[in-house]
Amino acid sequence: MTRILSCACLIWCALASQAFAANEIARTTLANGAVVSLKDDFTWEYVITQAIEAPAARRPAEPMMPTAPLMPEVTAVAAKPEMPAGEQLTAQAMSHGAMLGHTAKDGIGVSFERAQWLGDELGLVFTLTSSSKEHVIGVEVEAGFFDDQGMRIKQEKLEVWRAITRVPETYLRNGQTRQSQVFWVEGISQAQWRKQHLSLKITEIETR
Repeated sequence: MTRILSCACLIWCALASQAFAANEIARTTLANGAVVSLKDDFTWEYVITQAIEAPAARRPAEPMMPTAPLMPEVTAVAAKPEMPAGEQLTAQAMSHGAMLGHTAKDGIGVSFERAQWLGDELGLVFTLTSSSKEHVIGVEVEAGFFDDQGMRIKQEKLEVWRAITRVPETYLRNGQTRQSQVFWVEGISQAQWRKQHLSLKITEIETR
């Protein structure tokens, strides 16, 4: 009986995770040319990136057929692997700064405030706002970094807010605007990130 209940719980959890996952149901284009993705959980987000197809692998030149009346020996040639497809910002995202550097979910807003450099390390500061009735103790975002041509450089998860347990004054509360600490990121070239193209998406909110 216990084993049956355990299996039933696992199945229910799998179905529940699928049921609560936000899936795209439609796309629409705004008057300014920006494309918006509509989700089945009554949320929406800008479509800011587009995939770049990998170039097709070149086929090797076929060997010359011998003139002698002998059957040529056939040798299998392994195809070269294709280069991985890249990803870049859309033209609308690059020309409309409001589409980048800000994200919101469940009443919590996160905005890219400023950048600073310490040698080769990039420091990021964010501003957080709350219109949620919950007391927020943790906020995680997925940050995408793009060079000045709009090509993706890297993607990294940042915990932009972490309150101290049982210290209420460190919680992010309804109506508050708070600033994050400085987050240091490696692997970004200052020469390639002058336009500061940064996409943000909230991936987790912890409340108490």
